[in-house]
Amino acid sequence: MGNPYSVLKIPNTSSVADAKKAYKKLANIHHPDKGGDIEKFKEIKNAYEQIKQVTKVNTTQSGHHNFKTQEDIYNYYKQYAHVYAKPNPVIKVSASISVKKAVLGGEYTLAIQNNYITITLPKNIHNLEVVKFPKQLNAIDLYIKFTIIKDNVWEIKNNDLYKTEDINVFKLITGTSINVETIDDKTIKVKIPKNTQCNTKLKIQQQGITDRSNLLKKGDLYIILNPIIPNKISVPLFNTIQQEIQELK
Repeated sequence: MGNPYSVLKIPNTSSVADAKKAYKKLANIHHPDKGGDIEKFKEIKNAYEQIKQVTKVNTTQSGHHNFKTQEDIYNYYKQYAHVYAKPNPVIKVSASISVKKAVLGGEYTLAIQNNYITITLPKNIHNLEVVKFPKQLNAIDLYIKFTIIKDNVWEIKNNDLYKTEDINVFKLITGTSINVETIDDKTIKVKIPKNTQCNTKLKIQQQGITDRSNLLKKGDLYIILNPIIPNKISVPLFNTIQQEIQELK
């Protein structure tokens, strides 16, 4: 920002009281609630705050500096602006999202300060991760802490995905191939060897989450086989199972 006195359209020798009057007049014209431009309003407000700050410098430090005019104070402040700068306002909120939304990203609508805003989530958000969304509501930076909702099918661990897949218990014994739907709605064929134990984890490489800090690093997908006993078993099969159990004794 340039000379704050120029922004408020007042002489460099103006007092804080003069700056306040000019600020109120211009703020009334450019306030966003009255159809004004938000960036212009922020510039006017920052100019007034800067003049107040440099005047404070004159009051508290004039015994150590040769300040003769308000412009001298402004030039001093400009040189050491980083010392007196105020942090930019931010909004911090929390939000809950599904595993699928955390992995795939996409549009997400949430309510903030009685306003609904729609943002675009990045892919591959981790549980309790804080993500910055610059210049959202009234051009203020938005920080969202995400909690991933527990899912009965999908789970995220680091960069790996875990999916529970129900399977007929007899197919674990005989071996088979099954079609598995990935989190992005694609289908992959997975071979299950015969005599596979219950709750075995089958690893599918490079089907997990891509690390946003290292795009070359991608996790794996683990299929957890959940055995299901059929509701109906034929009499011959049931008798065969009973016979096999007796022989195992």
